[in-house]
Amino acid sequence: MATPSASSSFRSNFVYIYDIPWTEQKRLTCQLDQDGKWVPLALKRMGYGAVEVEDIQRCCAQSGRSPAEQLLKKWGNLNHTITDLFVVMSQEGLFSAMEIIKRFVDPQLHYLIKQESLVAESRKELNGPPAPSAPVLEHSKDGNSDSVVPPAAFQQKEPAVAPPVVPVVAPQPPQVLFSPASIPGGLPQFSYEELRSATDNWSKENELGRGGFGIVYKGFFKLTHVAIKKIKGINTESARTELRQSFNELKYLNSCRHENVVPLLGCCLEQNEPCLVYQLMPGGSLDNRLFPKTTNARPLSMLDRIKIAKGTAKGLQYLHTFTAKPIIHGDIKPGNILLDNNNEPKIGDFGLTRELSVSDSSMKVSRVYGTRPYIPHEFFTYRQLSTKVDSFSYGLVLYEMITGQRVYDDKRPIKHLKDVVDNAIASKYDIRVLMDRALLVVNADDVATVQACRLLLTCGVHCTVNDPDRRLEMVQVYKFLMTQFGA
Repeated sequence: MATPSASSSFRSNFVYIYDIPWTEQKRLTCQLDQDGKWVPLALKRMGYGAVEVEDIQRCCAQSGRSPAEQLLKKWGNLNHTITDLFVVMSQEGLFSAMEIIKRFVDPQLHYLIKQESLVAESRKELNGPPAPSAPVLEHSKDGNSDSVVPPAAFQQKEPAVAPPVVPVVAPQPPQVLFSPASIPGGLPQFSYEELRSATDNWSKENELGRGGFGIVYKGFFKLTHVAIKKIKGINTESARTELRQSFNELKYLNSCRHENVVPLLGCCLEQNEPCLVYQLMPGGSLDNRLFPKTTNARPLSMLDRIKIAKGTAKGLQYLHTFTAKPIIHGDIKPGNILLDNNNEPKIGDFGLTRELSVSDSSMKVSRVYGTRPYIPHEFFTYRQLSTKVDSFSYGLVLYEMITGQRVYDDKRPIKHLKDVVDNAIASKYDIRVLMDRALLVVNADDVATVQACRLLLTCGVHCTVNDPDRRLEMVQVYKFLMTQFGA
């Protein structure tokens, strides 16, 4: 029998979902694919919306892959642990699937698997033996009226056994996650009716996007185009998480006003569906522009990419320096860089933002957060958080802008884009081998375009050095870009 210390040492090798060995992963995904069990798990427990689930179904139908495997990969890239998966599967009653991964989970949590039989047992004790069949409705012999003829079970003369007394537990008051008192001073609070009117009664035509947290709408409010995030279903764990992250967003966006940070205009707490109101960014996200879902989308020009690189760097260096305690965004990626009509960037989604306790230092945090492919080694492995985490993520975004390739693609022979770039550099590459095809079509022989890509790539290399002490600070990045490209 394994000692507790040996068992703990074993589990330390299997922490995150992507650490699950191949054999267990295949068994698990087979279980979740059966009868579509992964769908309610994604919708109710993991915080994904119907659109995201449909995307997984469509892609897997085309490729012949397992949708459950794609779901676990997607959720795992957000650094969810095997324990997280174990808990959400217990909430969904997927006890057989839990058995597959229980050896990677602290034995103290194994009781969650047993709850199925315990619940069944307790119901049996409370309800007594199965109820006899219902009385049978039969016709009387004269055919003129119906009479109820009780079955044999109802003709027994023994006195009925009184059911056990079940103690009544007083309902607990709901957890208050968002209250007017918690809203930062000076932030406007709008009425629910005002926001409902601004979106034409939450019209489907005004939807900008949806996820597990709820829906984002565009609206016209006080003669201003706005984006309104409406958080739905606050009784679910995913919505409570979104509420906590939204409060984090309120805290930092209200304190940090900058031309390259998405402005938070106000909030509403009147209903069970709290709302946050932002400036509308009509250009959409950088992710949508780099990786459009339609073939007729207009690609970003080289000048646009330089503008986005400079503006994002400017916003990040401001976050890192505008107070004595650096503010770390923690989730820099193309989806969180939003564009206006002129492709000027603004950094959004401050739900994972953290504040360092001491200037120019790092701190160890309790768990890793962010999007896995954008996370540097020291944060992923040792949970050391510093401003250099944002620098690393920013460098990978530069790679995506130069190449037009995603930071991670499991269909690519070399899955991580950083490895693709490192290999190209080691083999004394031609920069045009790496350049986005959209740039090559228009500017293949443009010396200025090729040189701009080379400079951005150089900057990205210095941002993604594995040793954080040798990695550039965002202030240095911004100064470099200003020197090379001007204001």
